[in-house]
Amino acid sequence: MKTSAELAFDSIVTDIFHKTLKPRGYKKKGNNFYIQNNGIGKIINLQKSKYNSKEYISFTINTGIFSPEYWNNYYNYSNKGIPDYPTEPECILRRRIGELLGTKDTWYEISADSDIDELKAIQFYNLSRVILPYFDKINSNDDILIELDKGRIAPTLKLFFLCVLNRFAEAQIEYNRLHNETTNQTTLRYLIDLSKKYNLVQGS
Repeated sequence: MKTSAELAFDSIVTDIFHKTLKPRGYKKKGNNFYIQNNGIGKIINLQKSKYNSKEYISFTINTGIFSPEYWNNYYNYSNKGIPDYPTEPECILRRRIGELLGTKDTWYEISADSDIDELKAIQFYNLSRVILPYFDKINSNDDILIELDKGRIAPTLKLFFLCVLNRFAEAQIEYNRLHNETTNQTTLRYLIDLSKKYNLVQGS
């Protein structure tokens, strides 16, 4: 039999996320919601803390933007084809709700004393006023490239993405910029590897 905390979490998933996202075409798998339009996938993942108990649940919200081109060149080790339900860690853009809110990493707590209606109101705000408007801005590879210039993202990710999109003129410009600005030796070695793989030339 489920505890009050478990039932409350399930009701948040169902009453807020599922009821809001299903009419928009999102498919649910576990605590994940996924939609793909114009080749761009969008994922919402409700992640429970590993320290949870049956009486206490802490969770956060992860979001991901999935690019088939990125996945094929970074994750497709076995040539098994684009997944029907990609996971959030496989996404080119990954942002938690705290980052989207412009605050610190944010987790939400459920216990027997929690105000569930208040928690649902918070999650409805997160979903309808923060996550979905963020998703609405990203509908193409160009939109992904714009987002790659924001936030705490690996500095070489935009360069790699330009290469896998075969946009080599832009990749060359990005390569030159990174090579001139980077002092980290690990990053420099990665840049050299990319230059060999994609025929990028320093200073060209």
